Amino acid sequence: EKTLFKAQRKDQLNLKTVGIGIYAKSGASTVELSKEVKKKIAEVNKSLPEGLELEVAFNRATYIGAAINEVYKTLIIAFVLVVIIIYLFLGNLKAVIVPAIALPVSLIASFLGIYIFGLSINIFVLLSFILAIGIITDDSVIMTDAIYRRIENGENPLVAAYKGSKQITFAIIATTLILIAVFLPLIFIEGISGTLFRETAIALSFSIVVSSFVALTLSPMLASKFLNKKNNKNFIIRKFEKFFLGFSKFYQETLEVLVKKTKTVSVFIIFIIVASVLLFN
Repeated sequence: EKTLFKAQRKDQLNLKTVGIGIYAKSGASTVELSKEVKKKIAEVNKSLPEGLELEVAFNRATYIGAAINEVYKTLIIAFVLVVIIIYLFLGNLKAVIVPAIALPVSLIASFLGIYIFGLSINIFVLLSFILAIGIITDDSVIMTDAIYRRIENGENPLVAAYKGSKQITFAIIATTLILIAVFLPLIFIEGISGTLFRETAIALSFSIVVSSFVALTLSPMLASKFLNKKNNKNFIIRKFEKFFLGFSKFYQETLEVLVKKTKTVSVFIIFIIVASVLLFN
């Protein structure tokens, strides 16, 4: 009976757990803290008696690490898409250089906003960077396209960069102001939602402003140095241009038909709105 009691007692002791919460200080890196704690746990486990073990039950760094990996993944996808799309539409590999440089410059400069406003790198700030990547590349791509079209028409790269940037400046500024008008009001939301999304709104708005500044300054300068007219286009570019021209013609013909049938289009729009409300409910 004594032996049986000891066995039961041992099982009960093994089932007992003690939780220790370790929190990072303000400004400290949760990911780095997690790595150091894991190293210390491995050291401590070696000296613990048999049947006693330290293990991690919950780790916030897991989610932060996943978010950081998502940023890397989004950056790679954005870069690859920018390269493919610019090359297909402009047929000039040098045109890829402009947005390829503007993207990392804009993202790195965005960290200045984090420093100025005293923000920390957390899930919500990383979310803002993931959203900003598409917007950042968009400004530089538009600027590159405007300049290259002028070069194709026979203008000198420097003149094309000056006139092209002047032509597209208002559109980029207008887009920037609209996007800021969408995201900046998140700062004024009250309660827990306001606390959570404040950092996202600030980081995203600052990223948009920086990307516009880069698109209006660095991108035209790079375009004037690297872009030149390319007369010979390879088989892939010619095939793509043929497909795109065919698609543009189809779109034009479809648009002409729809513009003339205003009643049919109006009824269709009303049907879509009603169906959307019903589906939402």
